[in-house]
Amino acid sequence: MRRANSKASTAALLGVLVAAVAIGVYLSVPYLYLATGALAPATVAASPVPKPFLFNPLGSSAGYSVVYPPRYGQLANFTLSQINKDREEAGLGPVVMSKSVSGQQHADSMLFFGYFSHWDTQGLKPYMRYSLLNGSGAVEENVAYEATKLPAFTTVGSMEDAIARLESQMMNNDSQCCDNGHRDNILDPLHNAVSLGIAYNSTRIYLVQDFENAYLTLDRPVVTGNAVTIVGNSSIPLQNLQLVVYQDPTPTNLTDSQLAAPPYSGAYDSGDFVGGVVPSCIIGCETYQNGLTISANRWSVTNSSVEIEFHITRFVDIYGSGVYTVYMETNVNGRQEPVFLQSVFVT
Repeated sequence: MRRANSKASTAALLGVLVAAVAIGVYLSVPYLYLATGALAPATVAASPVPKPFLFNPLGSSAGYSVVYPPRYGQLANFTLSQINKDREEAGLGPVVMSKSVSGQQHADSMLFFGYFSHWDTQGLKPYMRYSLLNGSGAVEENVAYEATKLPAFTTVGSMEDAIARLESQMMNNDSQCCDNGHRDNILDPLHNAVSLGIAYNSTRIYLVQDFENAYLTLDRPVVTGNAVTIVGNSSIPLQNLQLVVYQDPTPTNLTDSQLAAPPYSGAYDSGDFVGGVVPSCIIGCETYQNGLTISANRWSVTNSSVEIEFHITRFVDIYGSGVYTVYMETNVNGRQEPVFLQSVFVT
């Protein structure tokens, strides 16, 4: 489900940002795949073993790898076709395959450790992983899986059938468990890309859909020391641009049993609202209620380009260490919508 943050500004300047999408658990009854017709399709090997940790953002790199399973291209194209079929039936344009590896990295992790959650074993939320993997837009995640007692996911056909069932569940059987959060994410008109994660063995298949609002082309690294710099061009009009900041506690490692229980077994939010960034001004300055308002060191925004720089230090001085996630929002059809995010890890 999409869950609003518990602490959001009530100022006219700030639209409440919702970056939460529910997770759904869809368990099948045990069954064996039986091919009809002549010969049974050749079996497909399980996903290779990855280096499961992304890395420790507060220390040295632990190393990670993103592993694409056999026939990933075929399975991903099938998944994309299912998504775009649902979007077309709703009168929406298609999404394209993202260059981000965030979806596959999380699918690898869930299969390797045997858990199911938006969080991972390092305590990272989807937007944190997306930032660490150099995402350049804004992301909202769907995750789903199917499990059997007997070997079932041994052919491309059996895995495509499972993916089709999971997509159908998220589209058509989502209201009771998840307040239609999956469906809303699939049918968000602003989404234009998706990072797909597919990982499996013979009895379990995981599907991750990291939907993106990917409209920015960035010219330089975003975080340098305590400075956050957003410089680039946008393919969507930048109107009434706003920068809002949320904070999460410093992530800690989570066990499988923790990930299977609340709050990690449900929807995620954006953290706690702590303020925003505005252009430098002297008189009549806009401010954020219920949070800190800081002036940017540099703020130059046109309809198609952005050049903003500010220091995260003032937030840290007041709110302490943790993960600060900056959302850049623009007005789309009367609503403030995120088109970029960046998580900054502060010790």
